[in-house]
Amino acid sequence: MKNILILMLSFLLPNMGSADGFYCLPSLKQTGFMIEKKDGFIQLKIENPMGYDFMPQYDGPTSASSLAMQKMQFDDLKDLGSGFVLKWADSKCTTDFINKTINCDGATENKIKNIQSFYLATTVIDEKTRSDQYKKFRYRINIDKSGTQYFISIEFYEQNCKSF
Repeated sequence: MKNILILMLSFLLPNMGSADGFYCLPSLKQTGFMIEKKDGFIQLKIENPMGYDFMPQYDGPTSASSLAMQKMQFDDLKDLGSGFVLKWADSKCTTDFINKTINCDGATENKIKNIQSFYLATTVIDEKTRSDQYKKFRYRINIDKSGTQYFISIEFYEQNCKSF
């Protein structure tokens, strides 16, 4: 809860042209995402205020044939809990905190109960309709549990993300 309050308060802080990180927080009930440069590391913090069962996870089209794989992923990654932190050495990442993009290649410096990541990537998506245009960020995280690879994608609209 403390991290969510920090995320909410930092919406009120002005961006002065440089940043040490960014966060995306659609609402107090949805998954929050924060990237922060700290002590030579890039930290990814994910908080799920409604609990693990509400965390976006499966990356791919959903169909009847993919349900078994989705269930396997949900069960295997339960040790992540309602919130977790992954850390990469700063040298493994390229960041643009103002534009809310990050790419990290290589193993994280920490594991969570045999769960580790080998990359984090950003895709910027521009959606255009006849009357509106929206910008979204998709953050894709590779998750490895004991040699089994999974992918988590989380999308946020630009207006829900702020630098700090």
